[in-house]
Amino acid sequence: MTRLEAVPDPDSTPQRRGKPSTTVTSFRISTHWFDKVKAEAERNNTSASQIYHRALAEYFGQKISNESWEVDEGDFYDPNEFYTASQDKKGHSFHARVNLPKPLGGAMGALIQSQAIPQYRTVEDLMRDATYHRVKQIARALDDGELEAQVDMAMLHAQELQITETAQHADELIDSMQTNAAMYWQRGDMRALKKYLAERRQVADSLVEPYRTDYLAVIKTYEGRLVKEEKRKAKGSRKKK
Repeated sequence: MTRLEAVPDPDSTPQRRGKPSTTVTSFRISTHWFDKVKAEAERNNTSASQIYHRALAEYFGQKISNESWEVDEGDFYDPNEFYTASQDKKGHSFHARVNLPKPLGGAMGALIQSQAIPQYRTVEDLMRDATYHRVKQIARALDDGELEAQVDMAMLHAQELQITETAQHADELIDSMQTNAAMYWQRGDMRALKKYLAERRQVADSLVEPYRTDYLAVIKTYEGRLVKEEKRKAKGSRKKK
């Protein structure tokens, strides 16, 4: 049994005149953790009570308030990663159907059509990615080890699948972009081609190497053609004058 003297934080609790009020409480703790806290206190030249205070402050500041969704250092989880896998490693999946506000659904559909984020090929990809991230955040906030373990395994499997699929999807995206650019060029619609290439440049930033370089190479090829075409037209206009 160990004793903990709880003193209100003078920076966050208004104090009355005189000494701040205190509360002394006792709780059970294993010998392992008792020795660990004692050793840590000695290393930092502080008291065991202060170690307990810091642990409680950190717990209530990060777990209860949910003001931050940060994860521990060293955690593989990357909030900027895309997780869109629909099956586990055995090919099993759980089908879920949800209703969303119509304006939001329309906006999500427009995002998919824009191809601004190549990893989102369908609205379902977007919803799966949102689910992975939110469940991970909730598991961390609630300190739910079982839930976090399940979502971690799903995320790791999703990463493995995505490594395999990235090359195929990137090649398809490059081929599609090249076909569309060639179509505008053959039609002689230089204004539409110029706008299209500018939009594709924005998409290129979300691609990983070496696919980003290949994607940009196609864009640069057609941008070069546009420059030559504009020079040719300008030269022709000068000759007519």
